[in-house]
Amino acid sequence: GQNGEVIVTGGFQGSLVSDGTTLLTGTAGKWNGFVVKLDKDGKYLDGIAFNSGNAAWIFGAEVDATSGDIYVTGYSTGTLDLDVKGANTSTITSTTNDGFTVKYNSSLEYQWASKNIGSGDIQNRTIAQDANYIFVGGNHKTGSLAVSKVGATTTDFNTQVSVQTGHVIVLEKATGNFSHFENFGATTSLVKDIEVDGNKLIVAGDYTGDLMIDNQKVIGTSERYGFVTKLDMSPGTGDLLVHNWTKSLYHRIASSYPIALNDVGVSPVDGSLYIGITGRAG
Repeated sequence: GQNGEVIVTGGFQGSLVSDGTTLLTGTAGKWNGFVVKLDKDGKYLDGIAFNSGNAAWIFGAEVDATSGDIYVTGYSTGTLDLDVKGANTSTITSTTNDGFTVKYNSSLEYQWASKNIGSGDIQNRTIAQDANYIFVGGNHKTGSLAVSKVGATTTDFNTQVSVQTGHVIVLEKATGNFSHFENFGATTSLVKDIEVDGNKLIVAGDYTGDLMIDNQKVIGTSERYGFVTKLDMSPGTGDLLVHNWTKSLYHRIASSYPIALNDVGVSPVDGSLYIGITGRAG
C-alpha cells in the first residue's frame, strides 16, 4: 500500500484479535471475511469485516500504488453486504458459494462491486492488476455462471459448464465493468494464482484430463498435473487474452503422483518465474 502500508485479508470466526486487542467482530461459529490495513510498523489502522450470516472469505487484495484504491476478491454464501461502511445497499445473496470482487478507496469506502454467480459453487481465489484492468482467478462447478455489476439489472456475461473448470475474469479498474472471460477447460481445473508481467498475464493452477486454453490443447492424464500459462494482452482486438505458451508440470519419477501448483511469482530483475508446488515425494 501507500507509505509502506500492508493489506491483510482472510477469514475468521467470532472476533479477530491481534496482540490482545479485538480488531473486528463477526458471527460466532461462522466464517467472516476481513480486510485489515496496517502501517509499515504493523500497527492497526483500519479494517472491515464481511458477515453474510453464513460464510464469507476474502482470498486476495491488490492496491493501486498511485490512488491507494484497494481491490479485493473472494466468495460467500448467504446475504453479504459489500458496502460495509456505507448505506448497506450493495448486497449479494446466494445459496451456494458465489464470487465477488470489490473496489474500495484508501479509506475502505465502497466504490463498486462485481459478482459472478451460478447454479454450482464458484470460488474466486486470486487477484492481480495492471494500469487498466483487474484480473480475478478462480474456479466454477457444473452449471451456469453469470457476471454482472452488483446493483445492475442486466447480466454482462453468462456461460454453461459441465465440469469444474478454472477461469480468469477481467474487469475495468475504473468502473468494474466486465471486459473478458477466459475459461480453462479440462476434466477438472483450478486457477490458483495469477501475476501480471508487463503486457503478459501469467496463470498457474492444476488440472486433470486435456486442458484447453484459448483453443490450445495441453495434453494431460487422469492424474492431477500442474500448469503455468502465459497470455498476451491485446486490448481492442476483440480477444483481450491470447495464448502465448503453456507448460505442464508433473512428477518425473512417477507421473501417477498428483501435483498441485499453488503459487507463481515473476522476478522483477530478469522475468524468471518462481513456482510453488505441492507434490508427493518419490
